[in-house]
Amino acid sequence: MITIRPDQSVQIELVRTALATSSIFDLRQLFVVETDDGLTLRGSVSSYYHKQLAQETALAVADMPLVNDIAVAE
Repeated sequence: MITIRPDQSVQIELVRTALATSSIFDLRQLFVVETDDGLTLRGSVSSYYHKQLAQETALAVADMPLVNDIAVAE
């Protein structure tokens, strides 16, 4: 079986779209930054659950290294 992976810029857009269309407001406010070796999630959310959910959402649509640099507001 042959697996075709979208290039990095396509995967970044998939992550941006997945977060932007989330039913959770916090996730729609995050930034996805392209890096040389993958992507970084940035911004602020109201809970550690939302931080983890953002990461899992990104990993579900992109097969690339990810840095979760999301802050949790206190």
